[in-house]
Amino acid sequence: MENRTNLLLANALRFGLALAAVNFIIFLLYYILEVDIMSISFGIISLILTIGIYFGTLIYSNNHLKKTVFGGYLTYSQGLFNSFTVSAVSSIVNAVLMFLFYTFVDTEYLYEQMDKVIVKMQESGMIPAEQLEKTIAELENVTPLSSAAQSIWGGLLIGLIVALIVSAITKTKSNPFADQPEDTNTTI
Repeated sequence: MENRTNLLLANALRFGLALAAVNFIIFLLYYILEVDIMSISFGIISLILTIGIYFGTLIYSNNHLKKTVFGGYLTYSQGLFNSFTVSAVSSIVNAVLMFLFYTFVDTEYLYEQMDKVIVKMQESGMIPAEQLEKTIAELENVTPLSSAAQSIWGGLLIGLIVALIVSAITKTKSNPFADQPEDTNTTI
């Protein structure tokens, strides 16, 4: 049992690190290519890409776990634990990478993005003035550390939602013969 738990955690760590690396590389590509992250088309494309990567990684992780650790069977709870752990590892690692980026690589980038958000909100005219002032005050208090913390919570929430769905997709009925002693009687 302990060996399976270690293998499950190793699998979650491996795929969680891979998911964080992919997400951070995509962020770096957006940064290097100076993509306008405030455009609606970017938001839609980014959302679809992110969800696709999340689903693909978690499905692949659960299927890998099913084949290598659980002999072709995976219960909903095992899949949920694995998927959520992959998401948690990815969220934490990604938040640390973003914090390091905002703190040491481009110290103005986070604040530039916050300024763009404020300008977009002001231009939209869809937010009442009182609410707009409150939101601007909150955005002006954002720091790399608070951004990283918020990123972890957001990642955990999204990870849980995706993990619930992925676990339902990848689960299989358990093997009813797994705990049975092997029948050595070969007479027919």
